[in-house]
Amino acid sequence: MNNLHDNTPVAAYNADKQELIGVFASTSLVSKYLYPVGVGNKGRSNQKIHSALRTKKRLSDTVLPNDVALRFANEAQKQMMNGEDYVIFKGYPVPLKRTMQVPDSRYTK
Repeated sequence: MNNLHDNTPVAAYNADKQELIGVFASTSLVSKYLYPVGVGNKGRSNQKIHSALRTKKRLSDTVLPNDVALRFANEAQKQMMNGEDYVIFKGYPVPLKRTMQVPDSRYTK
């Protein structure tokens, strides 16, 4: 049951501005983006992602300075990915490809 949504594309939104941050190919990728290594353990961050998708609650303890809302990606958002693992929109930090960590510390709380 832990990987129930792992292969399902996820859209992450800035809940404060109500704008799209990015679209990710799986819950694992969005988990690595919002909760990089060293910010808790992997299992706990995956639980938070799955819970946020089920309950539609905002995440306030991510590396981003704003609250994040997660939703299952719609067809238009899936097409935006164009075969990539993720797409991040302008104004939001692009993670390092290998680790999915946000490279700029100004985005950490």
